[in-house]
Amino acid sequence: MSNISVQVKVDNFLLKNSLRLKACHEIVEVPELSSISTLLEIIGLNKDLISFVTVNGERKDLAYKLQENDVVAFYPYISGG
Repeated sequence: MSNISVQVKVDNFLLKNSLRLKACHEIVEVPELSSISTLLEIIGLNKDLISFVTVNGERKDLAYKLQENDVVAFYPYISGG
């Protein structure tokens, strides 16, 4: 099975909590037919930090199967004081 490239977007909070990402916008290689859950594992980001995910601007669940050149944006829960 070959790999595909997806663009990952995160904010600074999620960037600091990722074990792999070095920038807020990064191209990541994943195996074909990978889900968003698999992508989270690859970038070392805990799914419990994620409020919702969009792919190409549309909200998707973690089971969504990624496709070449998808733009995946992760949004954290918002907290305030």
